[in-house]
Amino acid sequence: MSEGCWQRTGEGEGAALGPLLARASFEAAQARLGGEGEAGALRTRRALARAALELSGEVGYDGVTVGALVARAEANRERFYRTFASKEACWLAAYRCGIEELGERLLGACARGRDWAAGIGEALEELADFLDAEPALARGLLAEVYVAGPAALATRKSVCGRLSRAIDRGREEAPAHYSPPPAITAEFLLGGIEADVRRSLLADPAGFRAEAPGLQRLAVVLYFGAEEARRRLAGGGR
Repeated sequence: MSEGCWQRTGEGEGAALGPLLARASFEAAQARLGGEGEAGALRTRRALARAALELSGEVGYDGVTVGALVARAEANRERFYRTFASKEACWLAAYRCGIEELGERLLGACARGRDWAAGIGEALEELADFLDAEPALARGLLAEVYVAGPAALATRKSVCGRLSRAIDRGREEAPAHYSPPPAITAEFLLGGIEADVRRSLLADPAGFRAEAPGLQRLAVVLYFGAEEARRRLAGGGR
């Protein structure tokens, strides 16, 4: 399937932080925090932002303090307040960057699929990889947003909207004899995936991988029907 069918998100507010979800990028930022000038300021910002998401996944959004942030990022309070006005500002910038980056990764995974159904499977596997590799960061990004305030929720809504629209492109490949599902189907599927993610993050982040094939099948059944789903999924996942 061409990437055009899975249009990727554009740069959103916070995207200037650069890669935030990869451990290697975070460690590289920490290692060079002492740098001066614009590049050094960006490294400080990136390290503090990732630390904000990671810590909120470990102790909850309300439990994160500026002291804990600067310790995790190996910075100091002076650098923190030169970079962010408050913990809330730091977390919001981190969330905006992180959720945009995750959205890009999921839509990019969809684009790797040979067709829409395979793209759904690729995206679910990409999400499972993220939960496995960074459970604390995933909890901060995908669960703590609900207590972080309206600005974070508005960003979440925007990214979820783009993901929902990508899911709904399934109707473009649906068999001619199969009636299209209701317009709310994509939001329903995305909500189900999100619920499974949060449940896994509370219990065992690795458990989401076992849920992924069932979620893929549900999506294909809803858009294509049970018979077509059996045909398309006969070859298995990734």
